[in-house]
Amino acid sequence: MHEGQENVPFTSPDVEIRRAANKRAEMADDINKLFAFFSECKMQNSKFYWDMQLDEDGVVKNIFWSHASSQAEYADFGDAVTLDTTYKTNIYGMSLAMFVGASHHIQDTLFGCALLRDKKIESFEWLFKTFKNCMEDCPSPRCVLTDQDNVIAVAITNVFPKTIHRLCRWLILKNHSEALNILYARDDRIESELLLCVNQTYTPQEFENAWSWFIDEFDLQDSVTLQNLYEIRHRWIPALFKKDYCGRMTSTQQSESVNKLAKRNFVDHQTNLHSFARRMLDIIISREAKEAAETRACLGMPITKTRWSFVVQMSRVYTRAVFKLFEEALDDCTAFRIDMDIGNTNRWIVLDMEHSEKHDWCQLQFKVLADVQKGRYECECKQWEHTGLLCTHLLRTFIHAQVEKIPPQYVL
Repeated sequence: MHEGQENVPFTSPDVEIRRAANKRAEMADDINKLFAFFSECKMQNSKFYWDMQLDEDGVVKNIFWSHASSQAEYADFGDAVTLDTTYKTNIYGMSLAMFVGASHHIQDTLFGCALLRDKKIESFEWLFKTFKNCMEDCPSPRCVLTDQDNVIAVAITNVFPKTIHRLCRWLILKNHSEALNILYARDDRIESELLLCVNQTYTPQEFENAWSWFIDEFDLQDSVTLQNLYEIRHRWIPALFKKDYCGRMTSTQQSESVNKLAKRNFVDHQTNLHSFARRMLDIIISREAKEAAETRACLGMPITKTRWSFVVQMSRVYTRAVFKLFEEALDDCTAFRIDMDIGNTNRWIVLDMEHSEKHDWCQLQFKVLADVQKGRYECECKQWEHTGLLCTHLLRTFIHAQVEKIPPQYVL
């Protein structure tokens, strides 16, 4: 444009001055620009919801907002919610709180988000009450997973008394990583065996047997860390709350992955409030695009060819991602033997035949109730109640009993 760099009428310092001036202009009147953006969203869709809490000086303390599409997602997938407040990705250092769930494509979906100035009980109670008001037409979540924060626990109990509160098992182990690493240094098997106790036990009794074996095997009776973890086992060990639905979520991984996405691609510690809210909308739009692409892919799924009618049924009603998990469980169930439980024609014993490398504490057989005429099915491993997905034991029974169609109440 200027026919040579030497003819450009401004220098690098001039550019920096201009950039700083633009930054100041963007920062000016930040709160009013945020409210203007919220008003714009409200005009575009009356279902857009936002609220704020002021401190004693009339200064904005906490802010919550939720777009109409997020509320629709909550109506469909709000049974299990994760909440993580570990990230501070804005210029004011406010904690980002995101209510996140998993969709029918097993993708992260955002229900609402907030910026909190502090992490006191009053702030979390305001946040949960505001979230509840936003989703007034929908019931409270069945299960909420958070980090190990007693303040959040108190607030959930006060606002959502019927909601089950569970702790993220990944964060539990991470918060105790320093002490656990000292234990891991004793024997390179300790970490893997601990994770086996946590992740690969199905029933409360199996977990108790596994934990007892683990403590005795490595002589860890004096470990204060393990004693503390054991005392709160009902809050974070999946085997101990299998009867409670949590939609395959036993950690706050959904919240953390969305947080990382926001921090990596959309916002940083210099982002002001009105830009922050706009970029969070960009995240929602990007997630919706991915969900739409997956939905289109599901429409092109071929009908599965199999001799089992219930598998064809599932291929028509499950999304591609869920049907893949279903097929994996169906394939695994071929390793099980099934026998009728003596004295009960509707009860079966499903036995794992590939147990050569398993521990003595492993539960190898499970009792399955299968009343085909009444369409009633139940397995003592409680995986269906916990995740909404049929376990290998039930699938093995379906094959043996020649079940043609799975009742709709077992298809979530």
